[in-house]
Amino acid sequence: MLLWEIAELKIPYAKERDIASIRDRSWSLGVPHSEWKNLVSNLKNGAWHPDPSFRPTFTEMFLTLEKIYKECDCLTTIDFSAFGDMSVEEAIMEHKKRDGNKKNAWKCFEAHAAVGDITAKYWKGYYLYYNLIDGPEESEQERAIEATKLFKEAADEGDMPEAQLRYGNCLFKGEGVIRNLTEAAIYFKKAAENGNATAMFNMGKIYYYGMGINQDISEGEKYLKLAAYNKQKQAVEMCKEKNISL
Repeated sequence: MLLWEIAELKIPYAKERDIASIRDRSWSLGVPHSEWKNLVSNLKNGAWHPDPSFRPTFTEMFLTLEKIYKECDCLTTIDFSAFGDMSVEEAIMEHKKRDGNKKNAWKCFEAHAAVGDITAKYWKGYYLYYNLIDGPEESEQERAIEATKLFKEAADEGDMPEAQLRYGNCLFKGEGVIRNLTEAAIYFKKAAENGNATAMFNMGKIYYYGMGINQDISEGEKYLKLAAYNKQKQAVEMCKEKNISL
C-alpha cells in the first residue's frame, strides 16, 4: 500500500495515526483505482500474506518493481518545464487571472491529469467542455464526451461538488453522454449535499416539477430555500415567483 500511494502521488497514510488502522485500511481497500492494479496485485497479495514466511523480501519486491518499470508502457512522467513548473493550484490561479496564461494552465492540467490528479482531471474537462484551448484536433462532440468522462471521474473519485454539478448538467442535457434525468438528480444531490448552491437550486427545480423523479413540492421548496439562503440568484427569483417564504 505504501508503494501504491507513492505511485498515486499521495502522501502515504497521511490521515492514519497507528499501525492497526493502516493495516485494516490496507486490507479493506483491495486493488486501487490505477493503471498499476493488474501489475502489482500479486506483489500486494504476497506482501500482506498472513504467514510472514510467504512474504517477499525487500530485494524481491524491488526486483519486481524494476521489472514492472521496464515493462510497463503506462508510466507517465511530467515535464514541469513545459508549463513553467506550475502546480495544479497555481494553474487554477493562472486560469482565474484576467490576463492569465491559459495555454500553460492547460498544459499543467493535462500533464497532472495523465498521472491521476483528480483536480487536474476536472480542470482538463473544464477546458475541453468550454473549448478554451486550440487543439487537440477533436470535434465538439468528441470534446464533450472526453470532458464528461473527466467530470465523472472527478465526481466519483474526488467527491468534488463542482465536478458532480457539471457531470449532472451533462446528464441532464445529454451532452457527451446519453440523457438521464434520474442519474442527473443523483449527482445534483451529491453536489448539493457538498454545499454547492447551484446544485441546490437544480434539486429544488427537479423536485418541484418532478423532472426525472417523483414530484415533491415540499422537498423542492426545501432545496430552493437552501439555495436562496446561499445567495443563488435563480433560487431567490423562483422563491419570489412561487411565493415561497424565506
